[in-house]
Amino acid sequence: MNEPGSRGLWAAIGWLMFPAVPVVVEKFYNGNFPLSFGDRLPPDPHDWGWLTWLIEVGPLIGFGFLAGATMGVADEQGRGRGPRGWLSRRALWVGVGPWWGFLVGVAIFWAYMTASEWLPPAVTQWIQGLFTSANPSLPQRVGFQVFLVLVVATAGYSWLLPGYWAVRRARRVGPGAAWASARRGLVWAAGFVGTLFGGFWAITEGWRGFFFDPRIVPVLLVAGCLGLLCGCSSTITHGELRRRELFQAMLLAWTFGLALFWLWLGRVRTKPPGS
Repeated sequence: MNEPGSRGLWAAIGWLMFPAVPVVVEKFYNGNFPLSFGDRLPPDPHDWGWLTWLIEVGPLIGFGFLAGATMGVADEQGRGRGPRGWLSRRALWVGVGPWWGFLVGVAIFWAYMTASEWLPPAVTQWIQGLFTSANPSLPQRVGFQVFLVLVVATAGYSWLLPGYWAVRRARRVGPGAAWASARRGLVWAAGFVGTLFGGFWAITEGWRGFFFDPRIVPVLLVAGCLGLLCGCSSTITHGELRRRELFQAMLLAWTFGLALFWLWLGRVRTKPPGS
């Protein structure tokens, strides 16, 4: 009934909810490639291979780029309140855009797992053979390589599509606005990723004795012990556990901080004239 009060309530809810969205999605994303069976926390960057680096860093670069590229460009008016209007919102691009390909892939996987019992057995056996066969056929090897490329492209770099939309929208503002948007996005991405990983490396190297402690952690969780008995888990050292906890804390703190900073700075930049 009170329209100004209602707008203020929704704004307050947005301030509370928006920074939590990328934190939750990144927490869900981190560590799923590759799966870390039996580990309470996914491996930290000291243990990443080149493929893990390629997949894990992609959405973080996209998060920083989209936050910077959309900062100087307001939402377009007249888009409506339906799905088309929602998809054109900067907040959706920044909050979900870096991980939208991963979320779509998860939805497809869940749909496949749900429908697999109704699929022909030959189809499910061929798909399972991509991942479990000790001597895969040539089509299965090719199929697995194609699947791997699709995973890297969609999970790690699907943000390029909303990034293109952001730069294209900036082009409508005036001459040079598109380049300014892209440049700002690159600077923000470099600053976000650089401070996150640079800070992590500086801390772990500065206290090597603490973060590279070679002693084995005997018991982490009851589930971990059961995993060891089943041969599904591997013991980790005190240093590895501390590094993983540190990286997880820094990753979520950096993600939350950038989302909150974007929300605050965007509110100032897009404030209606004369208000």
